[in-house]
Amino acid sequence: MLARVDEALTAWETRRSIVPGFDQSLEFILTSRGKAEAAFFDVDYPEAIRLIEQALAEVEYIFQLEEDFYNINLKIAISAFETEDVEGAQDAIALALALRPNSKEAEFWQQQIIQLPELIAARQAAIAARNEGRLQDEIDALHRVLKIKPNEEEVKTRIEAANRELQDQRFKRAIGEVRQALSSQDVEKARNALTKAQRFNPSHPEITRLNQSIEELVRDLEVAKLIQTAANSAIQDDWIAVQESLEQALKLKPKLIDAIEGRDLAKSIIDAQSKFDDYLARSDRLSSKNIVEAVHKELEEAQVLLKFSPRLRTAVSELEVELVKWQTEVPVRVISDGKTHIIVRRVGIIGAVRDREIMLKPGTYRFEGSRRGYRNKLVEIKVTPHANEITEVTVICNERV
Repeated sequence: MLARVDEALTAWETRRSIVPGFDQSLEFILTSRGKAEAAFFDVDYPEAIRLIEQALAEVEYIFQLEEDFYNINLKIAISAFETEDVEGAQDAIALALALRPNSKEAEFWQQQIIQLPELIAARQAAIAARNEGRLQDEIDALHRVLKIKPNEEEVKTRIEAANRELQDQRFKRAIGEVRQALSSQDVEKARNALTKAQRFNPSHPEITRLNQSIEELVRDLEVAKLIQTAANSAIQDDWIAVQESLEQALKLKPKLIDAIEGRDLAKSIIDAQSKFDDYLARSDRLSSKNIVEAVHKELEEAQVLLKFSPRLRTAVSELEVELVKWQTEVPVRVISDGKTHIIVRRVGIIGAVRDREIMLKPGTYRFEGSRRGYRNKLVEIKVTPHANEITEVTVICNERV
């Protein structure tokens, strides 16, 4: 029993000024202990035991007093932490730890209280950031608050609201970037900005509208490129390439008036060029009256196209020259025996001649000779324009019937 008293006295020596009433109780215990020792020396054991029990009772009282004082200061420290009273929390936890230096609970709250200045600074930073519209900084500061006080529902709610607001701001900013990129016709930048906007609000109807705008821009740029290609081909007088480019453009934008008119112009030039090239390749057909009439009509219709195509102008000039050639009479020498009566079918009568020069337009002719008692003679010749030598034809009926 005496050892228990001595143990308590040693433990309390360093804490006697902390707990109110400690000094009086310690003095009482020390006095009782001294009297107990004197009683033992006087061999008054009952009195000695009574005095020791009295001292032990006071020891238990002080233990309880100390426990109560520890719990009170721990509660004060926790309460001060919750109200973020830095000085009060620090003082109370210091008293609690002085009484229970090895208390895990007190050590835990000491670490929490150490973070109070950081917590208060984080709250102030969050308020300042919110007032200045710096949502991300506010969110970061509030997360620092939650790291120290993880159960603050109001802070969690504000973080959720700030995140929604921040997402909305970022969405609107990204949408603005899309529109700006569209106005500058930067497809890649517009697509990148739209992808960013989708991350913030994938179901917003503006996403669909702007995606359509981007696709329209892609089509418009491709159409513009094709039209420019067509324009370059027109400069090169390559109207087949013009037609191909504009037909591709019309697949993308079927109602584009400029492309429709350009394609139709190209087709008209190509058709006219093809016809005129064919006439030039087979110019002998220009001896036909019907063909000549058709050519004149086509030449007249092609006049509006000539300013667009140098090659077509050349073909028209060459064809006009050929028309003149095939409509200009050339000399034809008719040789016979003076007895054969000669006609040129569908042209006229030559009569009986030995050597005669007549004028005919280039073309194919049939000379028919007749003589009584002889078989008729039919000779076909082709008269070409501006031949180097005069075309000759011999018509003699010399085969008896």
